Amino acid sequence: MRIAVIVQTDPYKYRDLETAYEIIIAALKKGHEVKIFLYDDSVVAASKDAESIGDKRLGEMVRNLVERGVEITTCGACCLMRGLAEEALVKGSKMGGLPDLAGITSWADRILNFSH
Repeated sequence: MRIAVIVQTDPYKYRDLETAYEIIIAALKKGHEVKIFLYDDSVVAASKDAESIGDKRLGEMVRNLVERGVEITTCGACCLMRGLAEEALVKGSKMGGLPDLAGITSWADRILNFSH
């Protein structure tokens, strides 16, 4: 099965990214393909300089997903509005836009959306 995961919430305020991460890891272990689109405030999780606070290991989670072959696309406009250039993203993730989101959702058999 092909699964698209969209995360929109601030990873420092909400646990949506951690929940999405656990679901993605479980899906990968079962042999599913996963692509993730980070939108709105969630794009900061893809920053290679993302701060680890308490049990939040954002950059580590994103790097782990990339290493497992998960395609990670961030909303380019959302990144730029938060001062993130493409060079500031975790290696293996990329900036995209709404056409990429449309492509990911049309590719997927199932879509999970974590939003406000």
